[in-house]
Amino acid sequence: MGAHPHTPVRDASAWTGADLAQGDAWIYRFAAPRLREIDAALRHARGLAKPLESLVKDDFPLDHLAADLDRLDREISDGRGFALLRGLDLTHYSEADAAILLWGLGTYFGCAISQNAFGDMLGQVRDQGVKLGQKDVRGYDSTSQLRFHNDECDIVGLLCLKKSKSGGLSSIVSSTQVFNEILAHHPQHLAQLFNGYIFSLMGEHRPGVGPVSDHRIPIFSSRDGKLSCRYTLNTIYQASQYNGIALTTDEQAALDCVLATANRPGMALDMSFEPGDIQLVSNHVCLHSRTEYVD
Repeated sequence: MGAHPHTPVRDASAWTGADLAQGDAWIYRFAAPRLREIDAALRHARGLAKPLESLVKDDFPLDHLAADLDRLDREISDGRGFALLRGLDLTHYSEADAAILLWGLGTYFGCAISQNAFGDMLGQVRDQGVKLGQKDVRGYDSTSQLRFHNDECDIVGLLCLKKSKSGGLSSIVSSTQVFNEILAHHPQHLAQLFNGYIFSLMGEHRPGVGPVSDHRIPIFSSRDGKLSCRYTLNTIYQASQYNGIALTTDEQAALDCVLATANRPGMALDMSFEPGDIQLVSNHVCLHSRTEYVD
């Protein structure tokens, strides 16, 4: 698997956008029979009259689509690390229906966790009049450009309800391939990246616990033969502000190297979302970004 810090990773998670853009094997298109299954599952879930967060996999039965979703789950967790699901016609659904639909499909990939300090289980990507960098602000509440980063959960899912007026281009990059490039061209930064940084807890700490992590969190780490990445500049910078401890030159240089490598031409795969598209991304082996947009 190539998980040793000084060994390139050669599995399917190490890809370049330039290569994947030559085809569309990463796009799953819902066939008509599968869409009818989704409609029936949505009607069943609505008929239960249960709160959204109480719905479980059995409440959203997908007899034949389940096998397709299982294959996609394996591709996301153990393959290239992401998929784009396309073909839902949202003109048939209310926004509440779309939420049930995304939640129901999501139950086939795992259990939902809260999005923020308020305990929201399903976030809305809308302009809330805040800017990234303000205290404990989540990127999806702003129209700000989001640098390459990943989130705390295993898989992050995004359903496009409407296209933005402008901007909002989504890009993903293989953090595994970013590691490979750093290993090949800037190996002096790897010790710092594996040693890690103090992270802000983004206002989600329990009472009596400080606002930052009590230990360093690695950017790159290895477990059970698999390389994993955790890279969020905003939370690292906020922790530095909380602590009043500036990053060292070496710490900053290592962080900059990750971002510069991810932004290198040909590394990322760009996606322009259409209404109904669902993007599913593994946070262990992918970073994602978004350009600034007009809501």
